[in-house]
Amino acid sequence: MKVLVIFGSPRKKNSYFVTKALETELKKLGEVEFEYLFLKDIDLATCIGCHNCLFFGESKCPLPDNVNNVLEKMLTSNGLIFVSPVYVSHVTGLMKNFIDRFSFLCHRPQLFRQDLLVISTTGIMGLKDVLNYMESVSQTWGARSVTKLGIVTPPDKTAEEITNDPQIRQAALRFYKKLNKAAWSPSLKQVIQFQAQKTFLTSAQASKFSPKDYEHYKKLQDKSFNVPAKITLWKRVIGKIVSLIVKLSSKG
Repeated sequence: MKVLVIFGSPRKKNSYFVTKALETELKKLGEVEFEYLFLKDIDLATCIGCHNCLFFGESKCPLPDNVNNVLEKMLTSNGLIFVSPVYVSHVTGLMKNFIDRFSFLCHRPQLFRQDLLVISTTGIMGLKDVLNYMESVSQTWGARSVTKLGIVTPPDKTAEEITNDPQIRQAALRFYKKLNKAAWSPSLKQVIQFQAQKTFLTSAQASKFSPKDYEHYKKLQDKSFNVPAKITLWKRVIGKIVSLIVKLSSKG
């Protein structure tokens, strides 16, 4: 199993201690290969919000840096771990810029082979909001599953106390089981996302303002999801209802 860590803290402190402890626990469970990408050290320029990647394709991004290399690493990994401590009730600037630079995955998800684990630490508050945000991003990008791990790390808590937190062992076990699970079914949220995007982005107006999305979803016109997957009948029905609502709303 190959696991890629996207590390969003500018320093190696509490979040790093938790991540390394989780790595240790995972390796006790089986053969797991870890690779770390420290966002502070890689060439990932600040997103300028031009929307080129969204509407015309990621190859049209005007920033010549490591986005393609990072994407390849993510797509060739079995598992991904997104790490960000809480900074003013949100992810760090490094993690937010990473998410912004890969915003094209919100329109055209690709992480259908990857299970995600999101990690955050905080001194006092904001943990739930940050974990929920990273979970939502991961699901939108197509993740098979998302496991959450949040640890409260007040200033008087030692590194040893942090790394011995039983939540780390429990999260490692949950994540490992998901990594080894062959069967997979998209969540209802993912099915709804696909049907809504496909319906709207194959419209005549979308062909003009977002040709890349139009081209992408036209190829999936008769599909129930982005990739072959087992989808329960009730999810298919709800997806079709959402598609109809979007179609009627667009005409209005």
